[in-house]
Amino acid sequence: MRRLSCLVVVAVLFAGAGCGGDDPAPADTSYAAAGSSTGASGAQTLNGCEAATAEDHTSDATLTIATAGLSYTPACVKVKAGTDVTFNADFGIHPLRGGDAASREEDEGSPIDDTDSGTSVTFTFASAGAFGFYCNIHAPSMAGAVFVE
Repeated sequence: MRRLSCLVVVAVLFAGAGCGGDDPAPADTSYAAAGSSTGASGAQTLNGCEAATAEDHTSDATLTIATAGLSYTPACVKVKAGTDVTFNADFGIHPLRGGDAASREEDEGSPIDDTDSGTSVTFTFASAGAFGFYCNIHAPSMAGAVFVE
């Protein structure tokens, strides 16, 4: 009986921690439901990124974004239309989604397709806009944005 009680306690603890369940992580209230909001500087933000302070890769035809622990590097980037952006990660552990990390609302207009397996995927950002991305397991803390000029 004691062993069963311990198992129940462990199961309850894991269920409450969101370890692999369907419950999304708590929303980061600094982001709007649509994925963008106004930051402290008054600029629009997307998944915690601002276009004005995003790492500038507008002179690069290609760009690679990788995972480093529980973050993307670089996480906030600015590119020109037509740029190929490669994401490198273990997508079984860090499934990639395009959209708002706080609400986990996917952006239907994003060039980023749901990616749940493999270790490398490339998307062409053909048109101007702001496109958020996130890890579907570790969001909202594991997120970023591509700003396309």
